[in-house]
Amino acid sequence: MESDQHIELRMRYENYLDDFGKCASKSLQQTGRIDLSGLDYWQFPLLLILGDPQIPVKMIPDLAAFETFMSPAYKPLSERGWLGIGRITSFEVSAASETTALLSVSGDRLDGDGQVMNGWDLFYLHARRDGKWVQTCVMNKNPRCLAGEDLFRWAQALQTIA
Repeated sequence: MESDQHIELRMRYENYLDDFGKCASKSLQQTGRIDLSGLDYWQFPLLLILGDPQIPVKMIPDLAAFETFMSPAYKPLSERGWLGIGRITSFEVSAASETTALLSVSGDRLDGDGQVMNGWDLFYLHARRDGKWVQTCVMNKNPRCLAGEDLFRWAQALQTIA
């Protein structure tokens, strides 16, 4: 049976997925760039651990920088028919305390016909701030990545630095 915390985290992530998709899709169609103003799913600075050789780690200082960073990734999806629809294929609370949680989430971005355009497989470190769970770090999964509990402890240590 899932704990209340697990259910709360799942609902928060589902709301994030829907709200991010709607805002990103609408603003991309209207202006060609992402506008996420009014959403409260992140704590800045936000750490992105991408694992990409060109951008292995990126510290995002604020929402405006996040929007600027994300727009080039989502603009081609919008041009190919992405309407902001996402589907979770796997969701796991890998580790959690009262104030920190590590989520392991996989999913697909869908076009208007429900066809898979691409997917994601990420870890999200969340912190409870003002009664809400917010993302503090997003990490690409990597075969050389630490396992759940070790990654959780490492990520918690990162929060003390930020």
